[in-house]
Amino acid sequence: MSKWSALVYGRTYEVDFRLIAMPKYFEDDAQASIWAEKHILATTQIPEKLPNSPRWSLFTNDKYCVIATTCMVKELFPNGISQETKDITTDFRGRPLYAFIGYVAKRSEQLPPLPAYSDLKLEQFQPLYRKYVEKCWDVKSYQPESRQPIPTSDDESISYGSLPSSNTNANIASISDVNSSQDSRLLFPETERETLWTAVANSVVQSSRHSISVCLGLSSQKEAVNSPFLNATASNVVTVTRTPVPVKVTQTPVAAKTVAKPIEPTQPRLSKPLETPTQSTANNSSKIGSNEQHIGGAVGGLVCGVVGGVIGGSIPVSGGIPGVILGATLGAGIGWIAGEIIASKTGELLGNLTSSPNTDRDINQIEYPNSNSQGHSQTKNQNIGFKPTDNSDNQRDDKNQESQKKPDNWF
Repeated sequence: MSKWSALVYGRTYEVDFRLIAMPKYFEDDAQASIWAEKHILATTQIPEKLPNSPRWSLFTNDKYCVIATTCMVKELFPNGISQETKDITTDFRGRPLYAFIGYVAKRSEQLPPLPAYSDLKLEQFQPLYRKYVEKCWDVKSYQPESRQPIPTSDDESISYGSLPSSNTNANIASISDVNSSQDSRLLFPETERETLWTAVANSVVQSSRHSISVCLGLSSQKEAVNSPFLNATASNVVTVTRTPVPVKVTQTPVAAKTVAKPIEPTQPRLSKPLETPTQSTANNSSKIGSNEQHIGGAVGGLVCGVVGGVIGGSIPVSGGIPGVILGATLGAGIGWIAGEIIASKTGELLGNLTSSPNTDRDINQIEYPNSNSQGHSQTKNQNIGFKPTDNSDNQRDDKNQESQKKPDNWF
């Protein structure tokens, strides 16, 4: 016969909610803890409604069977906690704690007897909580023990009476066909707690591979429908109701629209605007004049410096300064100034000669003929294969018509 192992989920003094203890054989079955935790979390929804309203759960799959309660920890100790022991009912901020405490058995062997609803007492789950929570009560969040559940062995026992036969309760016959479909949830009023528990427990015993589950005391119908429990009681359910499980619609990502980018021009952009002929000619003229001034100044300075040096050589100068040096210096200065003046005039003359008389007109101000004038010019000037027509007769007719239209007193 299979035996019970402990399964505890809760919070310790400083470390947040987690699996505190689980059967050692869960370590070899990665899906076992995921399956169990999914049901555990469903029982802890809206914990504000847990005081004085513990929730009882029974859920199975083809491998395991779990019986548990979810309640306020303080209610596990109706007589209080002695001063000699730690207060394991509140965390470091003084907040009251709640927990999930359960027993797990393997279904590969014959299941141990299941408790009747009348035997469900919180005191039966107190030993499990005290045994495993006290072991890790003072653990810190940075310690490895805070992330590793305590492995439990299959040596736990539950003290309870015998499970009543399905024939001992007349109400069981009306709901003997409990829900085992994953596509719907069968919801019952709170008044049907015992009846529903007994029916599900008998179904587990009669079918060793039957996956079925029940939770008593969920907070609302919505929580019951969204939970993994196939059968449940909820506070706002009035009559037995079968509700289909809402289908979760997954939105497919919409493909992003491809926006065509404008084609970049293949011709490179000009970093500077084109210069108009007037600007270009003026710039060239100024450059020519500037170059002529420098060249003329250099030539004039050289020639006058030589001449001044020759003349200054024959002039006696006191103080030891040779006349050649003085004459060359004076001659170079006079020659440079004269060369600059001559070259400036020469540059202006060259600039005027190279400029065109039409360059004063800005290229941007060129007037293009409109469509009417263009058509008129084509009619008068273009030869499209016919001989030119003599319009002299037409012009004479126009003059006669105009003379006829003039009033008699025209002068």
